[in-house]
Amino acid sequence: MDEPRDAGRFVRKLHDRLQKIAALGHSGNPRDALSPGLRIAAHGKYNIYFRVNSTETIIVRVVHSARDVRRLSFHEDPAPPWSSSPIG
Repeated sequence: MDEPRDAGRFVRKLHDRLQKIAALGHSGNPRDALSPGLRIAAHGKYNIYFRVNSTETIIVRVVHSARDVRRLSFHEDPAPPWSSSPIG
């Protein structure tokens, strides 16, 4: 994405996709081999990893599809990179 408007368009489309995932709940494909309860949905060249519990859909990560995800953490409630303390 070389242009700011391209980035804005990507963010809007990603936001729409995240809203659809949240509305559909248990959509996507299970990825229990990476972490129990983890699910995946594609968005262009990116994969959206998420979990669903009884009250919400939790987006865990959005990762480029070429990335080796075996090196990433998909633990429950990870602290965001801008946080100084764990979530919870």
